[in-house]
Amino acid sequence: MRAFYGPILEHAGASVLAGIGLIFAALAPVPAPAASDMVGRIGAARTFDLHVSPGCPHCRTVLEGIRGQAGARPFTDGRIAVRVLPVYFTVSEVWADRLARCAGERYLDTIGEIMRGQPGWSQTYHRSRGTEFSLDNPGQLTVLKAIVVDAGLLSAAEVQTCLGDQAEMVRLLEAFNARNEALQIHSVPLLIAGDKRIEGTHVLKWMRDQLK
Repeated sequence: MRAFYGPILEHAGASVLAGIGLIFAALAPVPAPAASDMVGRIGAARTFDLHVSPGCPHCRTVLEGIRGQAGARPFTDGRIAVRVLPVYFTVSEVWADRLARCAGERYLDTIGEIMRGQPGWSQTYHRSRGTEFSLDNPGQLTVLKAIVVDAGLLSAAEVQTCLGDQAEMVRLLEAFNARNEALQIHSVPLLIAGDKRIEGTHVLKWMRDQLK
């Protein structure tokens, strides 16, 4: 896993590297539930964890499908909820999730908008289609910034402040990847419901059955 962090740490600089030990000590394997991460209510009778990657086209399909059912009675009356948790496979996906988290309560709206813009920044999107993708990380970051600013989700000043917190970005990367290793998450989308693990677009059919 350490090799994956190299480009992130290069961006982060010496001040972040000096604090890495403290960051590791503060990690929690699973973040506490937050309303911004949920489709449905916190404290629902059953909560399912949906693991998605910002650059993954199938994840976009599944997340949009589930959010499209947010008005269904099992969601609104507290019977079920889906918590959305990110998985990172590339550096650009860390930037994407960081920007979305800076939108606070609008996290799901923002990550949804970023996912719709996958053709402009996501290596994963292009690999899944066998197409070439030549943007480097700074170029991908420029595209990501434009997506959230043009959509009115964050101002240019908010984007600058958000991405200036390199320590928080490293903390997110380490915390979520520690969780992913513990749960043996190797592909997405993945929905975990108790002892059930539903993968790929099968997630949508399984969720439709829960909403009947």
